[in-house]
Amino acid sequence: MRVDQKKVVIFGDGCPTMRACIQGLLGAQYRVLVACPHPYNTFVQDVTPKIGQLSAILWDAKNIDATTDILKHAFAVINFSNLTFETRDTSFTEAILDKTTTLAKAAKAAGVTHFLQIAPLLSQEGQTSAYERTHQLAQEALLTLLPSATVLRCGLIYGRDQHFFVPTAAQASLVPITCIFGEREAKFQPLYVSDLTRAIVAVLKTPATSPRIFELAGPDVCTLEELIQMTLHAIHRKAIVMSMPKILGCAFVGARRLLGYPLLTLGEVPLLHSDGFLGGYAPGLKDLGIAPTPLATVLPTLLARFRPHF
Repeated sequence: MRVDQKKVVIFGDGCPTMRACIQGLLGAQYRVLVACPHPYNTFVQDVTPKIGQLSAILWDAKNIDATTDILKHAFAVINFSNLTFETRDTSFTEAILDKTTTLAKAAKAAGVTHFLQIAPLLSQEGQTSAYERTHQLAQEALLTLLPSATVLRCGLIYGRDQHFFVPTAAQASLVPITCIFGEREAKFQPLYVSDLTRAIVAVLKTPATSPRIFELAGPDVCTLEELIQMTLHAIHRKAIVMSMPKILGCAFVGARRLLGYPLLTLGEVPLLHSDGFLGGYAPGLKDLGIAPTPLATVLPTLLARFRPHF
């Protein structure tokens, strides 16, 4: 079967990280086909692709034959499928493990040469949550079906629209109280979304001959409280920083979600109670020839809109 060396198919739900990576792939002159349940939500206004460079299609994750048809002639598959909290209709297994298994089987049938799985950086304390355990099972299933697949485990991703920094800055710009929903001393190693995009492009340019697992994160290792203070410093504001127990944090986040102004998702609250930084056992950005972006160089610009203007 003829393979189009510029055709990349992206599966996911149109999250900000996925949209940012689409922009990067377009800039690298790839032709991108977006397959997701709500394809028109994936397009962003500040992207002007060339004619025929970007398209979208409705994806039924339970239909392997239809998924295989989507992957015809594709050079690469990038799987952003994720779910941060379970609902009555969708479980972690259905949204992460089952979708990954379907994609792996379809990619194998279609003869796709590159398969990239975007996953969270697992806790240094082990897979303590159902969310992390499901991602681990999904990675094991993927590498069993496609031994040449690549897994990119990412630290706390930040950018113009990503969670954590932007919602935290928005809250601090409205009220002089900022809540910590996780463990104050939990350590994180944030990853700039542009570095993730460059890593994806670098992986696509190398032959996929063996299973590869990369752990991607920035150069800064900070506690959760330090990240809050860096956010406040970047927006030139002061606030009282209060710790909130996990149960109250989930209740507060759930209430804000019902009001249409989510700060985090319910599934992200437990993740802020455990460390999420590089273990040093897997290759990272430097092995791909990428210099990690320090927080201090981009955070002030990203959050400038939340500073006082009078």
